[in-house]
Amino acid sequence: WAERCDPPEVAAWVQVSDLALSVVEAERGQLWLWASALSTGAPAPGVSLQWLETYPTAGRSLARWETDERGWAEVPRLREEGCRDASDDASDDDNARSLEGTQLLVARRGSDVLLWPAPLSSSGS
Repeated sequence: WAERCDPPEVAAWVQVSDLALSVVEAERGQLWLWASALSTGAPAPGVSLQWLETYPTAGRSLARWETDERGWAEVPRLREEGCRDASDDASDDDNARSLEGTQLLVARRGSDVLLWPAPLSSSGS
């Protein structure tokens, strides 16, 4: 730290949830999310998934999905210029959202909430 005025910052992320999310990357950037219950390993149907921007516009919704009866949710292709909201049948151009800034994936089922603060890809990048 001799060269720096401030010591390095350290952050920790702790959450308690029975939800688990797995990301599977398919052809051409298509992503699938699989939600399961950690307590049983069973699929978690009906999980509400919301992609939020946290910076620069905190809380802006970029997209929403919900897992099916098998715990799967097909994620519209995420592109540099935006993403499509799965609940909207509008064209990609009409529904494009900026993916610049910092994002957060929020998964909810009942009172159980899981936060995923990493980029949405199977490689973690």
